[in-house]
Amino acid sequence: MLAPLWSELTSWLAANAPRLHEQVRPPGDPARLASAEERLGLALNRELVEWWQLHDGVAAGYLLPNYELFGVEDMLRSREIERDVDLEEEVNAMAFRNLYPVAAEGDVPGRYFPSEYVPIGGDGAGNCLVMDCRPGPEYGFLRDHDHEHRGVISAPYYTSLADLLTRLVTALRTGQPMAVGNSDRTYPATAVVEDGWLSWR
Repeated sequence: MLAPLWSELTSWLAANAPRLHEQVRPPGDPARLASAEERLGLALNRELVEWWQLHDGVAAGYLLPNYELFGVEDMLRSREIERDVDLEEEVNAMAFRNLYPVAAEGDVPGRYFPSEYVPIGGDGAGNCLVMDCRPGPEYGFLRDHDHEHRGVISAPYYTSLADLLTRLVTALRTGQPMAVGNSDRTYPATAVVEDGWLSWR
């Protein structure tokens, strides 16, 4: 259940980072989630449904280390951009194969942003924190999608939204650094509050 963790998080924000707390958007119309599922072409993970029943993203500021938190429309827009880039990459790869068939032998263009990726946050530079909704043992895991390494499926950052929120709340409550990253690269991020805003260093 995400609700108790989210309540603890927003209570901390209200008391310690009120200006960021004001930027947390309330949940939108539940019908938007059903509409989003239609546009995505897949059923949302149950955690994601609960996630967006608690809020609709953050209008400004970094609640998470490195990522602005998306609402439903932000998610759909980000995913559409990523899928459009995929299409452009495929077209370019096919054109290269037609022009240079020997050099491109064995190179089959593919989609680098799986249709089962659901963005929940972005860093403003083209990278996204996504929930991986592909069937398998890592269903529901959260990982970074790096726009400069589109063909790489990175190791997971978090095993679930509950895992993410638990780490976030613990870091804020204790003042201890939050470990950010995966098995390939991990670094500490420490929460700092200045003038009612939260930042990570």
